[in-house]
Amino acid sequence: MSNNLVDVIGEQFDFGFTGRTNILDRNSSQFLGAIYQIDGLIVKCLYRGIGGKKGLYKALHESLVLTTIKHISEPEILDDSIAEFRLTKEQMLHELQNLMRELRDTKKLKPPGHLKLAIVTDFFLSGTDVTAREFDLLKLLTEYAKVSDIYANSDIEETEVTQGLIGLRKKGALAVVSDQ
Repeated sequence: MSNNLVDVIGEQFDFGFTGRTNILDRNSSQFLGAIYQIDGLIVKCLYRGIGGKKGLYKALHESLVLTTIKHISEPEILDDSIAEFRLTKEQMLHELQNLMRELRDTKKLKPPGHLKLAIVTDFFLSGTDVTAREFDLLKLLTEYAKVSDIYANSDIEETEVTQGLIGLRKKGALAVVSDQ
């Protein structure tokens, strides 16, 4: 059995698989999610509580970089009404490749964990718009100043934290108060 979902799902595209591939924790066999396919096309995914394409790409990425998940494919008849999207093999591979490139590029921009950040209070007076991700990070910054703590305690993906911190820094919302 192949360890990565990309190969398995790719083969299932080629064979026109209909059913679901359950994603399990390798050690405990705890259910983490499932990828649903109809006639080879991916039509639905739920992984670690994240649905849709975002959950799909999180599962595919983790299967490539971690060895802590396993999978079991179960052929079954699925009703077309469960479809949330339709994704071909080529689209999946193209989007996964873009995601991997984005993750690699964002990793280079991640600030050092030992930095301590503070919110610039004048930023709020400026009336500058913030995204939902940036707002979540501002809330988190009211509890944690150290970059490593922000990453550890955030509910959003590491790349989204990095992009949010970069966005806030560019908008003048953050200042580095200590580099120790």
